[in-house]
Amino acid sequence: MSSDPMTFAETYIRREKGRIYTRDYAGAGPAFVLMHGFPDNLHIYDRLIPYLVGAGRRVVTFDFLGYGASDKPAGTNYSFRQQLDDLEAVLEALHLEKIIPVGHDAGGPAAINFTLDHPDRVSATNASALASAVIFQARKAKTPRIKILKQGGPGVPSRYGAA
Repeated sequence: MSSDPMTFAETYIRREKGRIYTRDYAGAGPAFVLMHGFPDNLHIYDRLIPYLVGAGRRVVTFDFLGYGASDKPAGTNYSFRQQLDDLEAVLEALHLEKIIPVGHDAGGPAAINFTLDHPDRVSATNASALASAVIFQARKAKTPRIKILKQGGPGVPSRYGAA
């Protein structure tokens, strides 16, 4: 990487059904792994990244399969499970052990599920604007939102129901 702190390494990470577009900004400490929501892409973090990188932190951001510069394979089941798998593929390819997952909107369940599944690999977690993700899944499953939150259902973190 260059001496410009806003320089990033671009990588396409292979999955079974496509490639995930990733940007990796050099820095120290557990990496902030920034995950977008629906129907966004990694550019929602363009204004935040300079502050994190400027503070000397490593930042990784990527487009989930089906979004932004990542592949959009036909017939793929785009789901919160698939997004968690995308996150895990990114972490494995970049050899990231300890992270701070940050998920916005539909990216939030991936951050929460990863934290619940791998608490030893998480330094802190941030998930914001999750309501729209739950509403989307409630409409898709034709299930009342409150039932999804209380009893678990599509998109609800794995310790509270199906993910």
